[in-house]
Amino acid sequence: MIGRVPMPRLTDTAVRGLKVQARTDFKDDIVPGLWLRVGAGDNGSKVWVARFRVGKAIKTVTLGKFPTMGVKDARIAAEAAKEQSGTEGATHGAKASKASKASKTIAEVAEDYIASAAFQRNKTANDRARTIRTSIIPHVGSIDVGEFTRKDAKDVIARYMDEGKESMARFVKQYLGAILNHAVEEQLIQFSPMAGMKMPAPVERRDRYLSKQELKDFWRYLNTEAANADPMRRAIRWIIATGQRKSECLFIHKSEIDLVERTWTLQGNRTKNGQIHVLPLTEWHIELLGEATKSGFYFVNPKTDELYNPRSLSHTVRDYNDMRNIVPNFTAHDLRRTMTTNLAELGVGLEDLKRVLNHTFGDVTSRHYNQFAYMEAKRAVMEKWRDYLRSL
Repeated sequence: MIGRVPMPRLTDTAVRGLKVQARTDFKDDIVPGLWLRVGAGDNGSKVWVARFRVGKAIKTVTLGKFPTMGVKDARIAAEAAKEQSGTEGATHGAKASKASKASKTIAEVAEDYIASAAFQRNKTANDRARTIRTSIIPHVGSIDVGEFTRKDAKDVIARYMDEGKESMARFVKQYLGAILNHAVEEQLIQFSPMAGMKMPAPVERRDRYLSKQELKDFWRYLNTEAANADPMRRAIRWIIATGQRKSECLFIHKSEIDLVERTWTLQGNRTKNGQIHVLPLTEWHIELLGEATKSGFYFVNPKTDELYNPRSLSHTVRDYNDMRNIVPNFTAHDLRRTMTTNLAELGVGLEDLKRVLNHTFGDVTSRHYNQFAYMEAKRAVMEKWRDYLRSL
């Protein structure tokens, strides 16, 4: 027999201690229609559900499990579920819905969000916009924002989780949630249907780096005649040769290269930590980089004359892993770790490595050091890495 029991106050502590002999539903006294369904036994599941009337029917929506979804998040989710269904039980009622602005599709709201000043202030705005346009809009862009449901969000996130793309699933959850929050700010919807939704499973920290033989094989693959004609493989080669981040290398422009001083200068809007980064280059690096295209960029898709999506670079690395049956596989970011590991084994100090890789220093003095004060030390590191790669 299933019981329904009113409870004076649901709190995380109270819910955590709930145990019942038979499945029981506990009603929340704050948000009408919110119930906690507790399974029998010491290990009984605890599931949040929302019940509300749609026309003449009673609709039940499963919101999430405790403790993944706490009491506060459950209340927000219940309000969102009722509001999205346009039910009588929604706290703000029909009047608030009528006060909303004319509805838009997810794609339209996304483009409005991308154009906003808050979005553009972020130094990774271009990468984030690209992810939204290629990984979110194609799947849910045509849905009216007022009709977008929690299930729609879970479905698109699950698509990437099922493909083993945990990192992309987390980005999609983050950016889609931000789009819906923007819709709330613009009064297009009253509540975000993603309110209280937890992140997908966290990505495990990677310690993978290429062995000397793996690096030797990959380096040779990137230096064939065919590779020299392939901008994507040349871009990967540049990542290995410089140790810089994927997007920093992929979007390198000739205005950043000083052929006389042999330096590559990345402005703050191009670096992860927002700080200017000056990397010394050798003549070998300059030759390896080659000539820029008419647009000034070095790595451009010859079929479209457009810059590559960073994910295309990741796909190229993945395809190489598949072709060579490499287990465990390595990623584009592991190439950067490979440089660090090998240089450390060659005796390069941690501080010099951090300066070459543009890692943030903890103390204020180091964070604001003169970029040219350690140029000779950084140049020595780059020369040592050049010699190592040439020896492969």
